[in-house]
Amino acid sequence: MSVTTVSDAADSASCRLDSTYFISFSMSHETLRRALKVSSPLNIMQYRILIRAFLSSPAATPQSVLIDSLGLKPSAAAQATAVLEEASFIVRQAGRSDARARDIFITEDGVAHIAQVNAALVDELYRSWPTDTPLFRDILETVVYAGARIDPILSSGNSERFPASHVVTTVELIAHRLEHDIVAGAGASLGECRIMQRLCEVGRPLRIGDLADQIFMNNATATRNASKLCGRGWARKLVDPHDSKAVYLDLTEAGAQEAQRICRIIDEAAYTRFWSIMNEEQREAFRQLGSVVIADLRRKKEAERLSALSLLRPMD
Repeated sequence: MSVTTVSDAADSASCRLDSTYFISFSMSHETLRRALKVSSPLNIMQYRILIRAFLSSPAATPQSVLIDSLGLKPSAAAQATAVLEEASFIVRQAGRSDARARDIFITEDGVAHIAQVNAALVDELYRSWPTDTPLFRDILETVVYAGARIDPILSSGNSERFPASHVVTTVELIAHRLEHDIVAGAGASLGECRIMQRLCEVGRPLRIGDLADQIFMNNATATRNASKLCGRGWARKLVDPHDSKAVYLDLTEAGAQEAQRICRIIDEAAYTRFWSIMNEEQREAFRQLGSVVIADLRRKKEAERLSALSLLRPMD
């Protein structure tokens, strides 16, 4: 009897995680960051903890559970919860079974603050995402389902109260778990892996600026990651003899092999984290995530270009 391994299953075309998915994850992260910037003194980690405490309420959330469920370092969790307590968004009490442990309870002020951030987050989602696309709702429901399989508390009754915050923090959770698996397997940062993946997809050199645009990464970060890849011997920079400012990035022979390995690691991590827990209908919805988001981004960029054309005036 043949046995299907994770590697075999991840090799299926239906279970690939191409570069467009990471664009969606990055956009979700930026959406939450912008919403917090205009509505809250909290950072993303602190807000994720606050949401997790809300989902558990009225029960307590042991600080150890926060560390495990959100993938936080103990020191980072301790610092973040201290900030939340100082803001009166949570209270920390000695654990019932272990006085050295800490249980976390969300306060009324904490819930009110989530409502404030959630309103800003809704505005950002409407501004940045294709919320008017019918398929988008199916995609979001699938994201929530996948997150609940990672952390069952995400399907609690409280999850229906602030759906925007629920979805975006769930995407953060999924992306964080994926990044952990990919970095551990590849031995390189996620930014380096994303560049390797995109170069492997196109099979040719790309201008670093174009590469940054294609994977939703700012130019400075893309340039920094490109230099790291060159230092590893996985990539090399090429110049255009007719345009000294045009710097391209290409895979070396060793880099091409590493890129294939990294793509397999990405696909296996994706299969383990969410493809394997979805039924075929949910998989089909999630497969549309990248294409739906990318199509909307292209539409908005084209609208911006057309708007700029309308401002053109004759030269004096």
